[in-house]
Amino acid sequence: MKGFLDAQFQQLQLLQDESNPDFVAEVVSLFFEDSERLLTGLEHLNCLLLIKSFELSFLAMADASSSL
Repeated sequence: MKGFLDAQFQQLQLLQDESNPDFVAEVVSLFFEDSERLLTGLEHLNCLLLIKSFELSFLAMADASSSL
């Protein structure tokens, strides 16, 4: 993985020039902003799935107890 990231970083550096000296910093910043947004979305989705799982478990227990 380290070699892959090094190669990606080197490719970004090749795209940076005098007309856009902050290109690499901007790309890295955008990456972290997008990562934060995506992780927040995944966290929200995980919470929804956990709630749904509890709901299904509760319904299964309620159904089982009603047949006693």
